[in-house]
Amino acid sequence: MKRFLFIIIWFLGNVVPACAQKADLFRYIDSISTKDYNRTFALCDSLLKEKPTPREEGILHRIWGRALYFNGQYDKAAQQFAVSINGLQSINQEQEMGLTLLEQGKLFRKIKMFEEAHNVYRRAERLFSRLGDSLNLASVWNEWGSAYEMQHDYPQARRLFQKSLQTKESLNDSVGIAYAHSFLSSSELGLRNYEAATSHGLYALHIFEKLGDPFSVAIQSADLATLFQKKKEYPAALLYLRRSDSLARLWDYKELRAENYLRRAALYRQMGYCDSAFALREQYALLRDSIFTENSQKITAELNARYALAEKDAALLKQEKEKERSTFAALFTGLLLLSLGIVSFFVIRNQRLRNRALVREHFFKEELAQKESEKRLAEQRNHISRELHDNIGAYLTFISSSIDRIESPRLRANEKIRTVKELTQETITELRKTVWLLNKPALSAFDWQLKLREYYRRFPEVAISATPATEGVQMTSGQATHLFRIVQEAINNALKYAGASAIEVSVDFDGQHLLIAVRDNGRGFDPKEVSQGFGMTTMRQRTETLGGVFELKSTPGAGTLMRLELPFADGA
Repeated sequence: MKRFLFIIIWFLGNVVPACAQKADLFRYIDSISTKDYNRTFALCDSLLKEKPTPREEGILHRIWGRALYFNGQYDKAAQQFAVSINGLQSINQEQEMGLTLLEQGKLFRKIKMFEEAHNVYRRAERLFSRLGDSLNLASVWNEWGSAYEMQHDYPQARRLFQKSLQTKESLNDSVGIAYAHSFLSSSELGLRNYEAATSHGLYALHIFEKLGDPFSVAIQSADLATLFQKKKEYPAALLYLRRSDSLARLWDYKELRAENYLRRAALYRQMGYCDSAFALREQYALLRDSIFTENSQKITAELNARYALAEKDAALLKQEKEKERSTFAALFTGLLLLSLGIVSFFVIRNQRLRNRALVREHFFKEELAQKESEKRLAEQRNHISRELHDNIGAYLTFISSSIDRIESPRLRANEKIRTVKELTQETITELRKTVWLLNKPALSAFDWQLKLREYYRRFPEVAISATPATEGVQMTSGQATHLFRIVQEAINNALKYAGASAIEVSVDFDGQHLLIAVRDNGRGFDPKEVSQGFGMTTMRQRTETLGGVFELKSTPGAGTLMRLELPFADGA
């Protein structure tokens, strides 16, 4: 009897507090999984090695998968979520399995696997409905509605958001109500129900302000700015953008600030303030470069930390195993065979752990080397552009200014001197464009047409325009150079040979192809009677190099149209 009482006292004094501590630890790991990735990975790995219960193992794989998702490692995150779902399903842990399904659906939606996302959300809806879990059921509808919204199926998205709002209101969940109204505002905007969208958006902003959530207020203000921009109420749109930007600056939220620069640039462009729009685009580019630099430094620091952590883990594991080995040797000296079996087990386990640590170390070193290579490449590009600008640019400027200082009227009137002067100016312009492209390893099609417009600003005959959709098309500096040369050749032909007085260059994006058209009102020609010159052949070859289609149409007396159709993916 005394022994039985001792066991009960020991259980209450040791096992129960240990379980409570483990639950607190799981909550802590879950809370840091979206920001402190390395610590999350290390803690999950450590707890999984301690042989947790099947339920705990499923939760740990889900938390690990969420950290991988927010760290951008989507393939590894998908593996962790699959392991979590299979493990929790095998022990009938439906509540925890439903939470993992929510995370898996979010991942499929992020990588635009919409069919898989719909299947996951449908499965989660059935599960939480059967459990009577209204709170998580509302979350499923919000996430599911967002997937439909990404596919532009706004009626279906609105139906799910309305169901979520009704549930949140019945639960008196203020935060959930605010987000439901925000989601409804977005879906109504997609349906062009501007008044309903405004009503939902303003109500969501009111709740976020009442809750004292500055981050949500900043995001909602930016969404309202987009809404008022669609309604062509530009002063109101600018007001909400400035409010969002002020909160983003206060919290040093650079990603939101960058998006706000783009929104304001689009606003100014629609209002006809092209100079202000161009200035904001330049500010956006500078801020994005700053974010890229900070992220690169952060990634390098994280890799170093992970490498150091791997070495530390290996050393600690080695110490622990040596300690365990000596303890077993002292306790079971009389059981030689059992001792030998235990020692063999731990030797094999140590070898496996050591091999894993070596593989992890090799992986981290490869990542460090890759990042260092990218850094050196960027430095070389910057060095080349500086040399071109500082040396060759300086010499060309000196030549131009020296010609300007020629005092002899006879020399000034000399045709060859004027030709040298013009050639020097054109070379300076080409050099600036080359330096700009070198400093831009990647740029959008919209930025490209802005540079093209700046290049031809001295030519009143040339009009260049681009649709907002081109902001999402990313091209390399090599692609940008090829396109620049093709359009430049077409414009020069129109001015030099066709005698055009109006040349229109348009840039558009249909979701899969970048479309560029150069149309003039010149003399035109019959393509069957005119031989393919060097310039036209070069334009066609450059287009084929980019994997595109080159088309030329012309009629005598009716001008010429050149069309390019190039495959590009939306990078937005």
